[in-house]
Amino acid sequence: MSALVTIICGPARSGKTERLLALYCDAFRRRPPESTLWLAPTWRAVAEIRDRLLDGDLPGCFTPGVTTFDKFAVEVLRKAGKPIRQVTRLMKRELLRRIIDQQASRQRLKHFLPIAKTAGLIDLICEFIGELKRLEIWPEDFQRACEQRGLTDKDAELFEFYQEYQQSLREHGLFDAEGRFWSARDELARGEGRGARGEGTAEDGVRRADAQPLAVSQSPRSPSPVPRPSFIVADGFTDFTRTQHEILDSLAARAEEMFISLPLEGKPRRADLFAKPLKTLDALRRRRSNAVVEQLERPTTTGWPAMARLERMLFENPRGAISLAAKAASPRDPESRTPNPEFGSPYSAVAFVFFAFDIWALTFNLALSVFIRVHPWFFTSLCLCGRICPPGWRNWQTH
Repeated sequence: MSALVTIICGPARSGKTERLLALYCDAFRRRPPESTLWLAPTWRAVAEIRDRLLDGDLPGCFTPGVTTFDKFAVEVLRKAGKPIRQVTRLMKRELLRRIIDQQASRQRLKHFLPIAKTAGLIDLICEFIGELKRLEIWPEDFQRACEQRGLTDKDAELFEFYQEYQQSLREHGLFDAEGRFWSARDELARGEGRGARGEGTAEDGVRRADAQPLAVSQSPRSPSPVPRPSFIVADGFTDFTRTQHEILDSLAARAEEMFISLPLEGKPRRADLFAKPLKTLDALRRRRSNAVVEQLERPTTTGWPAMARLERMLFENPRGAISLAAKAASPRDPESRTPNPEFGSPYSAVAFVFFAFDIWALTFNLALSVFIRVHPWFFTSLCLCGRICPPGWRNWQTH
């Protein structure tokens, strides 16, 4: 069985989440417990969706199935009977700090030695290792790639940091966030089996050739079936990591329906703004040949026209506003009195606040210096009296 994957695309406030909530509530009522799953990017989004689920028709529920990828991975490993010892962010930083100090005491640092005692280096190493693990680039893969272009002191030291970090996780049976994702992915791929398949299975992120039994104090639990939801929603994401894509593939292979939302316009004119969701849409289409794409349009009416226009025009090519500015700045032109399709008002009614930004910037800086050095009430009185606006400012032409 393979799920019918529906990708719902639409700009902000087009009703993607409302549409998915209606479908999810209907599936939640009709299907047995723990057969629905809603994946959200953050716990704040999870809390919001849970609150919106509890409407008048659904006063309460024990297992709403709304969670994040991280918590879902933990739940998969728990039901699979795999004892895990999670590495928090604070533990990860402390572990890397000890590794850096150890490398410095061994005189293994050259490139990073001047900043070896700084917290900034720990931040950089944390981000570096996290990015490589999300892409499933192992220490030896990183070293091999660096050797092809010429191994530098910086590359060698980064490789040793990464290698020591992975070795520490393996020796103590620890799982960081990426390791939990890998193991959960493998458990989902195996279903209820107990075999091993590659990295992240016996320990956090090591190849099978290096695998050793975990030295953990917890007794393994009897495995229970891993979650097999039949109705799945992934809402609020702009992109997915490689492991998240594989988790979605495993879930879709045993589900009936899967819905994924992406923030996309029908005809994207702002490629830079929608680069990530466009790339994600292409990846989903490649992975799921039966995927159906539904496009939601913006609402025709809105209670906040200014914000709606900002959402439509943000990062738009500014050259498109030249004709609007020219028409608004020429009140005698008959065309300026025609209704503007963007606002529903004549072009001459459009007000431009900054006609000459360089003059306004100088005026603002002078006023701000008065505001700081003299008294705040003095600056307020100047604004009220219009002293900072030179005469004839309404007739200024655009630059």
